[in-house]
Amino acid sequence: MMHNRKERILYDKLAKAVQDMKRKNFTLKLLKQIKCVFPQAYFYGWEKMMGKYGQKVNDYQLRIVPNLKYKDDILTGRDQENKDGSLSGQLDPAMRVERKNIFHNSLLQMVKDQHRIYLASLDPPIAVDDEKITRWHHQFDLSTCSEIDVADFPEKPSVEKMTSAAEVLEKANQIFNLNPNLGQSLTEAAKKMEEAKQQKEAEAAVAEAKEHASEATPAKPDLGKTMAALKGINPKLLEKIKAK
Repeated sequence: MMHNRKERILYDKLAKAVQDMKRKNFTLKLLKQIKCVFPQAYFYGWEKMMGKYGQKVNDYQLRIVPNLKYKDDILTGRDQENKDGSLSGQLDPAMRVERKNIFHNSLLQMVKDQHRIYLASLDPPIAVDDEKITRWHHQFDLSTCSEIDVADFPEKPSVEKMTSAAEVLEKANQIFNLNPNLGQSLTEAAKKMEEAKQQKEAEAAVAEAKEHASEATPAKPDLGKTMAALKGINPKLLEKIKAK
C-alpha cells in the first residue's frame, strides 16, 4: 500500500504499521528471514536520515522497495543485482496474490526439505517424491523444524562518531595533514581574531584610564592604576591607539 501511495518505505515506519496491525513485534530478524524465503521480492538499501524540518542526521535508515520484475529475476537467477526499471508502476491485486503464493510455496518447500530428511532418518528409511506428498508423516513434528535462515542486508555505511575532544583534535590533524593550506589558513584566521580581541581590550583599557584621569583631582594622576589596566596589552597596539 505504501508503494502504491508513492510513500518511501522505511523500516521504522513499516515496523510500526505491522505491529499496530498484527499486535506482534516486527524485528529486523523477521525481515531478514522474509528476504531469505523470497529474496527477489524487495530491494533493500540504506539512505541518509533526515531529522525534523529537514535537519541532517549523521545516521542511515533501511529502505525497502518492492521489485516489480521479481518474475524475471527468479527466471534468470538474479538476486537484487540491478534495480533499474524495477521500481516504476504499481502492485496490482494480481501481483500481490502471486507474490503471496510464491512466498508460501517457497516456505512450504523449506518444510518439505526437512520432512524429506526426517523420512530418510527412519528405520527403514522412506523415500517419497515431494510432489506426491499430501500430508506430513504422523510422527513429524512441525514445531521441531529448524528456524528459517536470515539473509543479510547490504552493509550499512559506517558513521564516524567522535565522543571526546582528543578524537576531534586527531581528526582535525588528519585533515590538516591532507590539506596543509587549510591548516595554514585557519591558523592565520585564528591569529587575526586574537589580534582583534587584543585591540578591543586595549581600547577598552585606554578608555577606562582616560575616565579615571578625568574623574581624578588636579593632583598627580595615579599611574599605577593606569599601568595595571594596560598590563599584558601588546605594546604595538598601544602605540597605534595613542597615535589615534
